[in-house]
Amino acid sequence: MMRNEIIDENDFLSFVKQIQQLAPGLGDEDLTRDLSAAFKVFDLDGDGFITRDELKVAMEMIGGNCY
Repeated sequence: MMRNEIIDENDFLSFVKQIQQLAPGLGDEDLTRDLSAAFKVFDLDGDGFITRDELKVAMEMIGGNCY
């Protein structure tokens, strides 16, 4: 059975902050602002969550292959 996975903005920011630890030297405030803007690109309906379908649509819009 396939579940419709969702990612909320807090999960997204937590994930990226973990990645940030691997790339020191990036400004924390600037990075958070940029990541929030990036999240909104994928959160197509603006409900604060990214569904699998929203991710697929966003990836297709930027030319990514989704299988």
